Amino acid sequence: MIRRAAFLALVLFTVSGCPLKDGFKERSYFLMGTFVTVTLPSGNTDEFKNLSALMAFLAGEAAEDCAALSASEKPVRIGAFTCRVLKDAEFYYGLTKGRFNPGIFTVASLYGFPEGPYSEPDEGAFEKALELARGRITIQENEESCFASAHGMKVDLGALAKGAAADEAAAYLKSRGINDFIINAGGDLYASGSKNGVKWLIGISDPEKKGGAMEAVELENMALATSGTYERYFTAKDGRRISHLFDGITGKTADKYVSLSVIAGRAAEADALSTAYFFMNEEEIEEACAALYTPVMLITADGERKTFCGWPGRRD
Repeated sequence: MIRRAAFLALVLFTVSGCPLKDGFKERSYFLMGTFVTVTLPSGNTDEFKNLSALMAFLAGEAAEDCAALSASEKPVRIGAFTCRVLKDAEFYYGLTKGRFNPGIFTVASLYGFPEGPYSEPDEGAFEKALELARGRITIQENEESCFASAHGMKVDLGALAKGAAADEAAAYLKSRGINDFIINAGGDLYASGSKNGVKWLIGISDPEKKGGAMEAVELENMALATSGTYERYFTAKDGRRISHLFDGITGKTADKYVSLSVIAGRAAEADALSTAYFFMNEEEIEEACAALYTPVMLITADGERKTFCGWPGRRD
């Protein structure tokens, strides 16, 4: 279930189509294996350094905790941020009946993800890894500390941590009285307030046209995340495309959709659901997004664009 959206998965536009200006500044950092781009009012550029430090700290905590969990069959003490992310993961585990599971990295790593070299594992190794990956991460928490155990699984939080870090950064900015900004953590984006009184216009990349946007959505105090199988994959010997998204039950690579975008109230929610919905059929997606109030736009494996739950996209 590892996921790294391309930096251009979500592209920032102004309503006029001109470059970003008119009282706002933008800065990018390389964190969590991707680019994080922050857009702030020109008068608040002193916060760029604080945001970089905050998100670097959160990324470091999550990475260290995942490494510790992956290396130990015993409970490991984890940080408060990682604890919150793992508890969120439990919700999406239940929503997808186990198909969304950070422990599926046990299988994904056999294929060489995230960095390669890529190859298909032998059947024996696959079955052994999948048996482990079908387990459940357990959490024990008290007022002072949080412990978790992966029970021998390898753990990756890529489908949640970037969005959660964006939410933490957004909360920090709002606590400082800054309400008009964008935080884009490698495609997991939170758009707060507006740009000079006009909603932020966010472009969604076209899977068929690298660097191009297939449509745009207007956002105000909402999050948007896009997940896809067209950026991180390899081709098997028999010609099958094997992407970095793996089903926590079957251990098979996602193949129903090419791209899936979700709008939600939090970046962590949009981040997780844009992966979780990959493992659902269209009827399940429609039922879940109606209950969660999370509009969805997807591109099927056949190239058909479909929308659910009031998707507000513009294609003009």
